[in-house]
Amino acid sequence: MKMVEGRTVLLELRAGSHLYGTNTPESDVDLRGVVLPLPEEIIGLGRFQQQEKHGDEDTLYYSLPRYIQLLLKGNPNVNEWINADIIDYTVWGVVGAELRDNRARFLSKKLGLSALGYLNGMTKKMHNGGPTRDLGAKRKALVERYGYDTKNASHAVRMAREIAELFETGVFNVKRTGDREELIAIRNGSLTLEQAEHLIAGETARAEESFEKNAAGLSDKPDEKWANQFLMRWQGEIILQFIERTAHAGAGAGASEEAR
Repeated sequence: MKMVEGRTVLLELRAGSHLYGTNTPESDVDLRGVVLPLPEEIIGLGRFQQQEKHGDEDTLYYSLPRYIQLLLKGNPNVNEWINADIIDYTVWGVVGAELRDNRARFLSKKLGLSALGYLNGMTKKMHNGGPTRDLGAKRKALVERYGYDTKNASHAVRMAREIAELFETGVFNVKRTGDREELIAIRNGSLTLEQAEHLIAGETARAEESFEKNAAGLSDKPDEKWANQFLMRWQGEIILQFIERTAHAGAGAGASEEAR
């Protein structure tokens, strides 16, 4: 059982290019995961939402309540975590399995529209250019070599296609098998900025058109009722276990006093 600062990891996976299937032998391994909060963070004054660390291995862990909140908001990045291939999970428990088995409950128009918003933001970022001081060394090198953020362009193309496929098929295709080589080539600078902008504009138009034609097949928003019951059930287990441990500890202390 893996722990993060005393919290049980419920689900953990390789993110980024490993998640999308566009990794190469040189790709970094970044981990993303969901953890159970501690009892004092559920019924006490303690609060924990996320832990993020950067280094040779970037990691990001959300508490279970925070993760559910983000799913209900239609956040496309965290939705990818429960639509990953089984082989990409490094920690896979009962709670994580139940979430993944019910991933369709979080596929909705809200997710698609949120993803379109992310896509537009990514496109504007690439169009506007701007300072590279906030980029990592590898991203800076791409901008300096090709004149724009080619990795961002590759992500934009991927996300646009994921959105279109979501509306067309009702499936969130995170693992890119059909266009893997193309996405890697874009990341490696195969397109000029003008060509990349043209491709992204076309894929974005497809996604928007797909929404207009097929969105009726999706629910307006995620299944909040199920998510709330799921969260209460698993957090209730933590509270019950905490009460039982406290009761046993109290009984043991009382017996010691009587023995004196």
